[in-house]
Amino acid sequence: MGCHTIGSDKPGRFPDLGGIGAKAGSRRPGMSDVEYLAQSIYEPNIYIVAGFSPGMPPIHKPPTNLSYREILAVIAYLQSLGRAKDWRPANDYEK
Repeated sequence: MGCHTIGSDKPGRFPDLGGIGAKAGSRRPGMSDVEYLAQSIYEPNIYIVAGFSPGMPPIHKPPTNLSYREILAVIAYLQSLGRAKDWRPANDYEK
């Protein structure tokens, strides 16, 4: 059994991440999508999705040991799942 799945109707040990970009901002009241995703990565056992057990290791520590920049890339990828987003920067650099 795997850890997370993406877009599966049969999740693994931890919740399916399909659509997490659309759900993350409303998963915990008062937290933005980025705050929720970051907390889920750095402190994965603080909030446990109903129906699942704690146990995911923090991915900034061994054995995964992702760097800060790698974690930012993971967060950006997770934000893209299930949510339409205008990825253009607020400052239009093409002008």
